[in-house]
Amino acid sequence: MQISKAMADLMNAQVGNELGASNQYVQIASYFDGESLSKLAKFFYKQAEEEREHAMKFVHYLMDVSTALSVPAIPAAKTDIGARLGTGSHWTDQRHDGPGCPGKGLCFPSFPTMVRDRAGGRNFFHGEDATDRP
Repeated sequence: MQISKAMADLMNAQVGNELGASNQYVQIASYFDGESLSKLAKFFYKQAEEEREHAMKFVHYLMDVSTALSVPAIPAAKTDIGARLGTGSHWTDQRHDGPGCPGKGLCFPSFPTMVRDRAGGRNFFHGEDATDRP
């Protein structure tokens, strides 16, 4: 089976998106490791592995359909994690499109929203249901 060049280009781009998201999660996890917040670090290391797994699914599919892999340049992960947490700013140009994401760009929601959503409503900082907090 063959896929179109346009589809191959989109899939190759998505491999880059997934790997970029993985790198950003590793950067976030390392910040929490440095702050001795081991549960948060573990959570984000796991997220990094999941993003890499997503990338590999695309890679394997491209190989299965005999299409060349061409991983695009991946921007460096943002390193000012502490400053971003303090302001509740958005993680822009990284991963998910959705409410609060400007234009066509990809972005992470604010950190508290991201943790609450990925943790199934549980608040990592206080141990209670995050729906009770903003």
